[in-house]
Amino acid sequence: MAVEPPTRFAFDWDAHWSVEFILEPLDGRTTRVTLRHAGWDDDHVSPTGQSHAVIRQIMEGGWRRKLTEDLQRAVLGPSTT
Repeated sequence: MAVEPPTRFAFDWDAHWSVEFILEPLDGRTTRVTLRHAGWDDDHVSPTGQSHAVIRQIMEGGWRRKLTEDLQRAVLGPSTT
């Protein structure tokens, strides 16, 4: 695990993957969040019996939702619309 407040947080996930979040202030109100999920080997089969290629597709949708919907809700609160 690596923590570099307030710009970086990284950790190993399972035996094969690492995840890194990089926060880059753009102005006084906006921050760019970059996510790197590394360690993919399309030929590797996980203990669940799925290839890394299949798992990557599943996680891509999950990360997208986490970074667009869930993070926004956590920061701004629930939508009133």
